[in-house]
Amino acid sequence: MVKSVLSSSVNYLCTFVIFSSRTHFCTNVSRTTSDIVVSTSKGDVRLVKEDAAPVYYKPKGEGQSGFELVPWKNGEMIANYVLFEASMEKAKVPWNDYKRMTKDERTIYMKHLKAIEERKLTYKDPFTGYVVFTVSHHLHRGNCCGNGCRHCPYGLENAPENVKKSRKWNGAFYV
Repeated sequence: MVKSVLSSSVNYLCTFVIFSSRTHFCTNVSRTTSDIVVSTSKGDVRLVKEDAAPVYYKPKGEGQSGFELVPWKNGEMIANYVLFEASMEKAKVPWNDYKRMTKDERTIYMKHLKAIEERKLTYKDPFTGYVVFTVSHHLHRGNCCGNGCRHCPYGLENAPENVKKSRKWNGAFYV
């Protein structure tokens, strides 16, 4: 077990490895104007704030989302991991919304969710037999196509007013 303790009174950061009663690593942390100097048993390490780089996911280019399709079995293209994660986030439905759905709406929601989990771009509607685009497909496209799609993640922003008025959001998709 590893335990780290920072003592504010003496500015020591000690990390203990608890399998014996010995301290295996102890550092003295001091500050200069904008630098942090960490003294270790191997010597001082100077951390310059101005040279620091952020540590987070950075899209591949300005204005690009990182959403891509990757090859799968038999030449099928599926969502990459970044697109999969975004799709799963968009597909979340609060319990109160799920509870208000009809039995048929729940069936459609579960069919859509299964398709997203498999990183698919389409699924077959269980009632009509039509092929329906998943939210993954729409996110990959990057904007609303204006057709009033069931799983549009863009709020039907490019759809004509008559289409917007004819569709109602049930908490999971447009009906």
